[in-house]
Amino acid sequence: MEYLFACAIGPVQDFINTARRSRDLWFGSWMLSELSKAVVKELVEHVGEEKLIFPSPQGLADLQAGSNFNAPNKVLAIINTDPNEIGKALQEALDARLKVMREKAFAKIPKDDPFFYRKQAEKQLEDLIEFYWSAVPYQGIGSYISNRKTVEALLAIRKNTRNFSQCLGAEVPKSSLDGNRESVIDEKRYPERNDRKETRLKKAQGLYQYYKARPGERLSGVDILKRMGEPEGEKPPVFHSTSHYAAIPFIEMIENRFDKGASKELLDKIYKSYKQKNWIVSDIPEDGALLYESRLSDTIPAGEEQNELRKEIKEILDERVGKIRPSAYYVLLRADGDSMGKIIDVQKSPEIHRNLSKKVSEFSLRVKEIVNKNEGNTIYAGGDDILAYLPLHKALGCAKELEEVFRNEINETEFFYIDPKSNKKIPPTLSVGIVIAHHLDPLSDILELSHTAEKEAKKINGKNGLTIILSKRSGVERMVKGKFQPFCSRMEKLIEYQRSKTISKGTAYEFQELYQELGGIENFEDVINKEAARILTRKRTSGNENMVDKNVIDQFEQWIEEDKGNPQEIALEMIIANEFAKAYDLACGKGQEG
Repeated sequence: MEYLFACAIGPVQDFINTARRSRDLWFGSWMLSELSKAVVKELVEHVGEEKLIFPSPQGLADLQAGSNFNAPNKVLAIINTDPNEIGKALQEALDARLKVMREKAFAKIPKDDPFFYRKQAEKQLEDLIEFYWSAVPYQGIGSYISNRKTVEALLAIRKNTRNFSQCLGAEVPKSSLDGNRESVIDEKRYPERNDRKETRLKKAQGLYQYYKARPGERLSGVDILKRMGEPEGEKPPVFHSTSHYAAIPFIEMIENRFDKGASKELLDKIYKSYKQKNWIVSDIPEDGALLYESRLSDTIPAGEEQNELRKEIKEILDERVGKIRPSAYYVLLRADGDSMGKIIDVQKSPEIHRNLSKKVSEFSLRVKEIVNKNEGNTIYAGGDDILAYLPLHKALGCAKELEEVFRNEINETEFFYIDPKSNKKIPPTLSVGIVIAHHLDPLSDILELSHTAEKEAKKINGKNGLTIILSKRSGVERMVKGKFQPFCSRMEKLIEYQRSKTISKGTAYEFQELYQELGGIENFEDVINKEAARILTRKRTSGNENMVDKNVIDQFEQWIEEDKGNPQEIALEMIIANEFAKAYDLACGKGQEG
């Protein structure tokens, strides 16, 4: 007898999002993908590759440990054996893969280390991953849609009846990452205020050497796995900090202004200054975090040592680039396919559904290629679900390419659903959220903002939206959004105006004041449109006495009219466009002192 079988592993977002550093975030996503691959591989060995519906690897090589294939946390297949036996086999495969990861990570900590609560750490990991499955008798192609809906509903019910096991803890501080699990590092390992300088240094070095922990961090067994775990392969992957992505325009500027390799030479020089004083700020000598004096407090307590190193870094930078400094901002991009659930619901057979899965997997592989080309790093690309770091001056172009490739790869002539209200074909599209974030802001806060940006993009009428949130360290968050293609083109035009100094920077703030003063009067739209046009006609271009070109004025009038007489939106877009423009200019060698 055949069954339609569905299974899922978790927790997903809660586990991935409990991250303090970029490596935590990446490893959490990678680990879940590896566990999913172990489950899919075991399933394929039992039922055959042709019975797998979702995901759609290109071959068995994709399911090997450490491959580049990103497996989603849900699996769907047709099986012809007892579902209980399959469920048990998949659970065992998952547990075995997790044990290999755990032992590889914990092997880096000496077995006789009295400050590491190894048993407690192992117990925390045993209770970490949840595995659920459901199955219904498969009655053939004609019943595929109803069978799939039933098995999905059963899986959702199973998730709501979670397994809970007691994890006994000790009277120790909680994890700095999730706030729930207990720390597994003895407090005696941590530097104390009354310790002598040499003792503080020794303890801080030991924390980082054995557990990759900073003096202010308490880590659970799960956290240590994120810090110490490594993928298979001879060369370990590179994990740049968020500061590195903020520094990329500055690094490009050095490469453009001086000889090729000048940025590496500069970073090496700063790295040596750290090493000479026995302090480590990064495992990577080329990490842009080295360029920020503000990162010193991560590892070096306030005092004489920190002040000396701060002075050295300043002198090295002054000698090479004068007073120009890297930007403080990077981008976290989050994207997701629109209407994918509804489109899956109307797939009439496993073969058609499998073809959709294949297209989504092919797009996932393209994501990494596009993000890498734009000097970013893909945290995960689980089909149509994307999270990536990017430098500010590359983010908009990357988002534009991702949206275009998704539209072309998941073609509307093959996959769509019929909207019952309009009776129109609704194709799959991509909505994108971009957060411009300060490199020192807590990563958990920026992840939350990226969720907000993505949700706001999906609220755009017809979806296929783009939302940009500017999160300044000082001041309120600013958000702008619109339908992807026209809004992206508008932002590109505004960035061009900012870079060419076609419009003065004060125009945006005058528009904001105009809306605040006149927004409540009767027939305010006509009044504001005319007053906004008057502001533009009397403005000079930024930095000189030339009048603003009439074509530019006409363009702004059109935009304000499209926004129903609300220059506040244009003002916010101009302010955000200026952040992009500054990053572009810095990368091109036009950086200003600051």
